[in-house]
Amino acid sequence: MKRYFFLLSAIITIIVLYNLVRNTDVNAGNEAIDSSLATVVQSEPISPPEHLSWLDSLYRQAAANQTIYQIVSGDTFAGILKRQGINNKDAAHLANLVNNQLDLSTFQVGKKLIIFRDGLAKVPAKIEYPLSPTSSLIINVDQLTTEIEEKEVITKVMTLQSKVITSVANTMQAKGLPTDLADKLLSIFAWDIDFMKLLKTDQINMVFEVEMVADEVIGSGKILAAVFVHKDRKYQAYYFKDDQLEGYFDENGQNFSRAPLQYEMITSLYQRRRFHPVKRRYRAHLGMDFMAPEGTPVKALKDGVVIASGFQRANGNYVKIKHEKIITQYLHLSSIDPKAKVGEQIRRGEQIGAVGSTGLSSGPHLCLRVWENGKQKDPLNYQFERNASITAQNKEAFEKTRALYDGQLQSSAAG
Repeated sequence: MKRYFFLLSAIITIIVLYNLVRNTDVNAGNEAIDSSLATVVQSEPISPPEHLSWLDSLYRQAAANQTIYQIVSGDTFAGILKRQGINNKDAAHLANLVNNQLDLSTFQVGKKLIIFRDGLAKVPAKIEYPLSPTSSLIINVDQLTTEIEEKEVITKVMTLQSKVITSVANTMQAKGLPTDLADKLLSIFAWDIDFMKLLKTDQINMVFEVEMVADEVIGSGKILAAVFVHKDRKYQAYYFKDDQLEGYFDENGQNFSRAPLQYEMITSLYQRRRFHPVKRRYRAHLGMDFMAPEGTPVKALKDGVVIASGFQRANGNYVKIKHEKIITQYLHLSSIDPKAKVGEQIRRGEQIGAVGSTGLSSGPHLCLRVWENGKQKDPLNYQFERNASITAQNKEAFEKTRALYDGQLQSSAAG
């Protein structure tokens, strides 16, 4: 009999230890503040958080009075609320409010809810369901109400000094920064630097804006100044805007842009294989896309004669101009200027249309295409004339802007 008693005791001990280890694993991943909701920008690559024991995790949860619940397959709001200790009647009422206020297509497996409790209370006081970096659905359990809470977005100016880590995008990611800053940097220097042939010795120093909610970086703003050292050559760019000009200019006031419009960012380059955002499959993209607001004026890159102008299903509204050695084409226009008719002479800088999203397009942008000897070519292979540079009239204002950013760049380099 004693033998069976000891055997039963051993089995119970094993079960208790198993559940203790199991709970340890669950709680260790359920920290008070989820790492994805508390990104901190650092000057060095972000290190993974230290491992927390299950007991440390519980202490942190108790101190912060909050836990994280991750949605799993089969979950409903009503079911989640009931499992959090809310009675059936109140859970049904709150779930009905949620259903009336929320697009349930956003309620997806893997997303998270933040559960707030007062002390050791069984029923939570509040539940937050983040909808985006700037808004959350708030379920006020104690008041039996729901509301959409918009969070304040703050623009902050930051600096970065770094060697290139395999690529510009990887550099931004390693520094905990939005990776679209890489696209914005490429957009400035596209005609001057081949970003497919970077070296380990290349360096980035820049002043830029980030958008923040509390301590979390949710996106990037403008790059205000950038110094890129490539093959031991220094490229300097400063953002400047007044009543006459807007763009990026070098230390001498020369415009970096050779594009046919004032654009926000280059979103796609000439490539033989690109995932098409509308057709949802890979195909060649034999042009160069510039993101810009609808209605932005589009201007001819060179003197020439209009050889085609009209609408096609894929290209939308377009204009095609024959120049001395090449042909340029401008696609997805919202409108075509009356002067851009077949047979008409067009001068460089004349407006031929405006940015739109006609044809197979996922949003307002301009697609620029270039032909030479009957074949489509990469627009970056052509050194089109640069856009308007700083003049005597705005030189003083530009120099003040440059001096301000130089000071910030130097501080970044010194740090």
